[in-house]
Amino acid sequence: MRSQEFYDFFIKPLPHFYFPPSILADVDEVTNIADINRNAATPARNPSKRKKTMLSILALLGISGGFVTPFLGLLCIIAHAMLPNDTAFNRIGTALMMIAIPLLLAGSHFLDKLETQTKHDS
Repeated sequence: MRSQEFYDFFIKPLPHFYFPPSILADVDEVTNIADINRNAATPARNPSKRKKTMLSILALLGISGGFVTPFLGLLCIIAHAMLPNDTAFNRIGTALMMIAIPLLLAGSHFLDKLETQTKHDS
């Protein structure tokens, strides 16, 4: 199949939000989709800033989860003590108490990664 036939059959029917007309205006002969992707105008991105934001969110979730889950676990265990013939609150409370330490470790790991990333970028 010639490249022009490929273009007419596969690329031309695509909506313009995949390949805006400005990208395809100066393309006379399309040999493959990788050529179009290389010519596509992509917005400027800052992967370092995105990585810092993600590390901050993960550190916040890990550390705050590590402090909140033992209290929720304690509330579940107290509810288990008050309700007769209940096993669900006991199991949930035990799981919440046990998951606190790994959450704290994960949060501190992401906090260290964030600190390393900040030092690396400076």
